[in-house]
Amino acid sequence: MKYVIFDFDGTVADTLPHILKIGQKMLGVEVDPSELEELRNTPVKKLIRRFNVPLYKIPSLVVKARKIFTEHIHEVDPIEGLPAIIKKLDEEGYHLMIISSNSATNIQVFLEHHGLRKHFKSIYGNVGLFSKVQAIKKVLKSQGIGKDNCVYVGDEVRDIDAAHKVGIPVIATTHGLNGEKILAAAKPDFLAKNAQEILAAVQQLDKK
Repeated sequence: MKYVIFDFDGTVADTLPHILKIGQKMLGVEVDPSELEELRNTPVKKLIRRFNVPLYKIPSLVVKARKIFTEHIHEVDPIEGLPAIIKKLDEEGYHLMIISSNSATNIQVFLEHHGLRKHFKSIYGNVGLFSKVQAIKKVLKSQGIGKDNCVYVGDEVRDIDAAHKVGIPVIATTHGLNGEKILAAAKPDFLAKNAQEILAAVQQLDKK
């Protein structure tokens, strides 16, 4: 395996606190801290129904959220311990990429700000919330990457589902939008509870 494809929000960048704040403001709701873990283990489509968000409004809400997020991009930190793992993977010869629903500009600015841009081969942003399968297939085809030559790393059930549909292994991280319980139920190849476990999972998959 030579390619490690990362999601961005909640996987590389610790965006959950910012997404929560932006979401509450945009939807006019308030989430009690005691509810957060329950919400993290609730499927996204159920969350949409719970907060009465019409499906037709989602694209415009995503665009608006990206603009707000851009204003605060320099306040976002990397996931704890991940910069060292990114550097280690690069040093070991893995080609690192990002496929995300966030904007390519936001991702670029974040990576540059934290000195990580040089470690990533390619960045693909602006992927639709439910279009990750097509995005991954397109990237693999355009880059000439075989399904047995890559792994996807993400923090949501939709990341796991997308990787399964494409036919590539997937590592789910528990430090992002979705919680450990719902991630485990989606059956990723590995469940990583910290950055070091992401590295160990990549190395283990590479030995198969």
